[in-house]
Amino acid sequence: MLAEFEEKQYEQLVNIELTRGHNLLPIGQAQENLCGFDGALWTALPDFWRYLDFPLRWWADAIWFLWQRWPALLPDILPGGISVEEWGEICEEGFNIIFEQLHQIRYNVLVQYKRSEYMRSSRSLEWKYWNQPYYRYKLTEWQLDTLVAMSERLNGRAIVVYAAPSFYTMHDLMQYANQRRLVVNSNFRRALDLT
Repeated sequence: MLAEFEEKQYEQLVNIELTRGHNLLPIGQAQENLCGFDGALWTALPDFWRYLDFPLRWWADAIWFLWQRWPALLPDILPGGISVEEWGEICEEGFNIIFEQLHQIRYNVLVQYKRSEYMRSSRSLEWKYWNQPYYRYKLTEWQLDTLVAMSERLNGRAIVVYAAPSFYTMHDLMQYANQRRLVVNSNFRRALDLT
């Protein structure tokens, strides 16, 4: 059963939670075809980095608190990010020209959002791995290849992830958004981990 909401609805609400409305570059359809991702953003949200087993120290929550008030205090423990100017070496030429006026902003996460499918039948393809209802999303080979190549070229300056909800009702989407609990109720996977 496909999620009751569209990928774009989920994408917009997660972006707001990850960035609190700052340092977000949504990518249009034409640009997505060049680079394979839906958005670039800077986040210091501890729940996101913990989900990816990123080595955060006990004071990560304090960093998030400070970063929300003083964004110039970028923590050294997170990927340093990449500017739009630097994308010329990573994406097809022409992509960075579109965003040349945004060169001052750095991004440490590139996200490709997916719409989850809730699998509740024991006849579902991957049931044998879970033995219970689960969520899945479809990957396209060209996009995964593009994102993996980009991850490799970024060399740790930023990470490339897939994001998908671990819920499927519109009610849950709105409830988690209002509670700022979308990130902890989502699945994030590095593109490099899916090869």
